Amino acid sequence: MASGVAGQEAGDPGVIEFRGRLVLIVTADDQTRIDDLTGVSSGEAVSGEEEQYRQLSVRIDRHLASTELQEDRQLSGMERLHRATNYARKLIERVDLLNERVMFLGNEKALHEKILAATAAFDVPLIKSLLQEKLSLEDDNLAEAAFQLAGFQELDGEYQDAWGNYQRASNLEPGNQFYMDAHGKNEF
Repeated sequence: MASGVAGQEAGDPGVIEFRGRLVLIVTADDQTRIDDLTGVSSGEAVSGEEEQYRQLSVRIDRHLASTELQEDRQLSGMERLHRATNYARKLIERVDLLNERVMFLGNEKALHEKILAATAAFDVPLIKSLLQEKLSLEDDNLAEAAFQLAGFQELDGEYQDAWGNYQRASNLEPGNQFYMDAHGKNEF
C-alpha cells in the first residue's frame, strides 16, 4: 500500500487513492478540501487535477448537506470525515467503472463524450440524466445503461430505483453474470 509524505495510507481517516495519488479529504467549517499527499506541489500537478479536486469537493459537500437534511441533524466532525471519505471512495469507483464500460452503452460518440465530460466533473445528476436519456432510446444497449444508472442511484440513496434498474439490467440480459450478480447483491 502506498503511503504519503506524512506517512498516511489509503484507508486512514480521510485518505483515499485518487487517480494514482494519495489525497487527504479535509472537512472543516462545512467545506471540504482535498490535499495531495504525494509530495507534488500545485505547480507540478497534472493538468486539470486541481479542478477535479475542487469538483470532487463540491460533490462531497452536496452529499453531506443532503445527508444532514435527510437525517435532520448536524453531523459531527468525525462523522463528516468518515462519510466524506466513504462517499468519495464510492463515487470514484462508480465513475471509474462507468468510464471503463462506456463503450458498452453503444456506438453513440456524442453520448460517450457527454458522459465522459460529466464523469470528469463528478456531475452525478447529469450522469443520471444522460443514462435515463439512453434508457429512453430503447436500443440494444439498455442493460448497461440500467446497470450504470442503478449504481449512481444507489450512491445517492435511491435504493428502490436502484433495485429496479439492477433488476431491469438482469432481465434484459439474463445470461450476463455481471448484471445478475449486481441484481442479486442488491436484493432487499
